[in-house]
Amino acid sequence: MLIASYDADVVKSVPWAAREYATAGTLVLHGGALYQNKWWAGPSDEPGRSDAWAKLREPNLTPLAEFGFTPWSGAIAEAFQRDERQRGIDQTKVVGYFPEWGIYEAHDSYTVADIPFDKITHLNYAFGLLKKGADGTWGVAVGDSWAALEKNGGLYSQLAAATAANGVENMLSIGGWTNSEHGEFEDATATPSKAERLADSMVTFMDQHGFTGLDIDWEYPRTARAADQFEGLLSTLRTKLTEIGKERDQYYPLSIAVSPNHTLMEYIKPSVIKDLVDTVNVMSYDYHGAFDPVTGHNSPLTGNSLDADPKLNTTATMAEFHERYGIDKKQLLVGVPYYGRGWGDVEPTEKIAGLPGLGTSGTATVAGAWDDAGQRTGTNPWYLLKGLESDSGYEKYWDDESQVPYLYNRTTKTFLTYDDPRSVQAKVDFIRDNNYGGAIIWDLTGDTKDHQLGNIVGQLLEKSDQPDENSFAPTLRLQNDVKNVVPQIVLPSDAYDSADRYIVRHNGNYVMEIYRGAAYYSSVKKDSTSVVVSRSVPAAVGDSFSLERAPGTPGRSSAGAEVLQKVSVTAAHLTPNAAAKAGVVSIRKAATTVDLTLSRTAFDGANRYMVMLNGKYLMEARNGKAYYSSKTATSDTVTLTNRGAFKPGDRVEVWLASNYLSNWAPAAVLLDTVEPAKAVAPQLR
Repeated sequence: MLIASYDADVVKSVPWAAREYATAGTLVLHGGALYQNKWWAGPSDEPGRSDAWAKLREPNLTPLAEFGFTPWSGAIAEAFQRDERQRGIDQTKVVGYFPEWGIYEAHDSYTVADIPFDKITHLNYAFGLLKKGADGTWGVAVGDSWAALEKNGGLYSQLAAATAANGVENMLSIGGWTNSEHGEFEDATATPSKAERLADSMVTFMDQHGFTGLDIDWEYPRTARAADQFEGLLSTLRTKLTEIGKERDQYYPLSIAVSPNHTLMEYIKPSVIKDLVDTVNVMSYDYHGAFDPVTGHNSPLTGNSLDADPKLNTTATMAEFHERYGIDKKQLLVGVPYYGRGWGDVEPTEKIAGLPGLGTSGTATVAGAWDDAGQRTGTNPWYLLKGLESDSGYEKYWDDESQVPYLYNRTTKTFLTYDDPRSVQAKVDFIRDNNYGGAIIWDLTGDTKDHQLGNIVGQLLEKSDQPDENSFAPTLRLQNDVKNVVPQIVLPSDAYDSADRYIVRHNGNYVMEIYRGAAYYSSVKKDSTSVVVSRSVPAAVGDSFSLERAPGTPGRSSAGAEVLQKVSVTAAHLTPNAAAKAGVVSIRKAATTVDLTLSRTAFDGANRYMVMLNGKYLMEARNGKAYYSSKTATSDTVTLTNRGAFKPGDRVEVWLASNYLSNWAPAAVLLDTVEPAKAVAPQLR
């Protein structure tokens, strides 16, 4: 960490990212320089390129000192990785897939500025590609270097900055259908050594380009051997991600995108991989399309009476993963498509009354806006299908059994299956009602510019109308701690495990935080009714402590935090408690014992009395417990006794010490000293 001189303009500025609008006077830091907005600017008005921004100067950041930090190790590091994984699983997630080719005209030139970051928790970049080298080994490579690395600085760098600024996980998805259909994954993991090299390449590529996690999109393992290779790759990846996470005190999530087809589920070895990955992103779409000889729904929520296979629908798929294969519901994410598929040559036969063309034969003869050259799958984004809803040639139908719509044109005999706001709302309600972990979106570029579908899926991230931990804010209070001040976050015990992210700052500087049942840089005390999170902080009269509700997760940006409470330090916060000091009745030393006698009130209270022998720890009383001593009690006093061989000249001291610091001396008050042969009541200093 580099400590630099104070620059007020830098403190007031925000990093620029192509994501929002700016009003006159806004200060931003971009490209190593400070800029100020001269007038209203849009997301495409980049500082240094647009006249809307005036360059002020280079920041005044004269280095003053540099400090290195040692990462956690041992049990603490293991616990951090374990707790962060569980916290991620428990979090409700909306994963938006961003296709690399989305910046082109076929996807209405969708850019990073179009992403609704407030409606998602994870951004999955599609795709990093598997490529075979001249030596026969496989690794990860850039798909479209112009899009990923060159245009406007490249999508990789733009997304790294934008996700960090918005507290969104930046995941690299590797593979995809086109990069899987010719056996790329099977070849790349054919032996353990090849799988090891591939995993190394994946982790290195992720790290090099600013991604914070990996999503494996192998479409699809179909044999027992491929299943073993799939498991081996995930196991190796999880080990490597955990290793670098321990080195950096960071957790790197791992997810997989999987088929919704129940006939393929066994080949991902669900009962094994559920302990290796954080989420299973179920692609609950492409159930039916022009690859079938009869029409059907792309993403039916439930089945209907025409289905040849009653398990080819979202409800049945999710139940199969959970009930048959035992994957936790919180690990299962439901697929929500922002696109549809189509058939031609569909007769208006009504196999279900009022639903012409459904379940009727059709052909792959409809060209869609998202089809590649020569394809005829009728794949179109929602924003185009929405326009067709008002086309006089099409009529819109709703299948009440499957909870999805479709469009049918009797003149051209075209059948288009897709999702609209009503069906997306039904899927969101299904996710909530069944407590699944959230949703995945394929893909973000299919939505309207005003995020019509994204606003509905984003409801998953909104607070429930039911009373929960977010219907109140924790309380910030200050306590005296001998010589320091102890800020405390206090909240009900039943709200701690699901609490939002709350941060405490001292004069604007970070002190500690809580999030989803974990406390950072602080200690926790729990009882049946409340949780108190504390940290002892050196402070002065007039200092200010604040409590903020912050977006994102610990370790991520807290930009946009809301200050809920401020408390100023008074002289009373810095004055040692007189009653605690007076609680020492006597301190005595003999040849074989040292005795500390406390009042019953002082012993039972929130106090810590430490006895030192020649400057080294001997015993203590803390919060009603005795340590490294025996205890005898009367109705009024408690005596702690440490037995040993004590010599003439030994010096015994009793200190009133911090309840919150293991390093006691900087925040302790010396109450009394017993010199050789001295055994008197203490003289408090």
